[in-house]
Amino acid sequence: MPHDPLQTELMQRMSFRAVSPGGAARVVLLNGPPRVGKDTAAAALLDRFVSAARLGFADELKVMTHRLYGHPGEFDAFEHCKDTASAAFLGATPRQAYIGVSERLMKPLHGDDVFGRLWSRRAAQLVEAGAQMIVVPDSGFHIEAMSGPIASFGADRVLLLRLHRRGHDFSNDSRGHIDLPGVRAVDVINADRASFLARVIDVVTAWLARSPA
Repeated sequence: MPHDPLQTELMQRMSFRAVSPGGAARVVLLNGPPRVGKDTAAAALLDRFVSAARLGFADELKVMTHRLYGHPGEFDAFEHCKDTASAAFLGATPRQAYIGVSERLMKPLHGDDVFGRLWSRRAAQLVEAGAQMIVVPDSGFHIEAMSGPIASFGADRVLLLRLHRRGHDFSNDSRGHIDLPGVRAVDVINADRASFLARVIDVVTAWLARSPA
C-alpha cells in the first residue's frame, strides 16, 4: 500500500492530547444525510448548553465564495436558495459555486484537508472567546474530522452523533456516515422531533459528564 504522508501526519497528531487553546473544550459532530435533522439538533444543543458555539466545516468555504463573487454576507446568506441559479453567482447556483471553489481552487492548492485546518483556526478563536463546546452540524468527510477536531482537540474530546431518518440517505450527496478511530460514536434515529431532540441532548449530557481518558 502506498505511503500516505498526510494520513501518517494526521494519525501522529491524533495520538497526542488536545493542544492549546483547545484545552477543556469538547466537540460534537453531527453526521447524517440532508434533512435528517442536523441543524435542528445543533440549534437544540446551542439552546441547552450556554457555553456551546456552532461552527460548520463549510462555513469558511461559503464565506470566501460569497466574497469572491462580491457578496460579503454570512455563511448562511444563500441557504434559502442554494440550489437556484442566480445572477449573484453569474448564473450558477450557490451550491455550484461552493463546489467549484472547493474542488478547483482550495483542495488542489492546499490539500484535501484544507477545510479541517481552516475549521481548527476558527475553533481556536471560539475557545479563546469562552466556548466550552463546539457543535459541528455538517460532518460528513473523514479527512475533515481528522484534520480539524481530532487533530486540534484529541479523539477523547470529540463525540460523533450519526443521525438517521427514514426516507433520507446520501444518494445525492458526496458525504456519508463516518467512523473515526478513538472517537465515541452514537447512532440516533429521528422518528419524531421531540424524542429525537431529547435523545440528542441526553447523549451529549451523559458524554459531557464523563471525564476524558
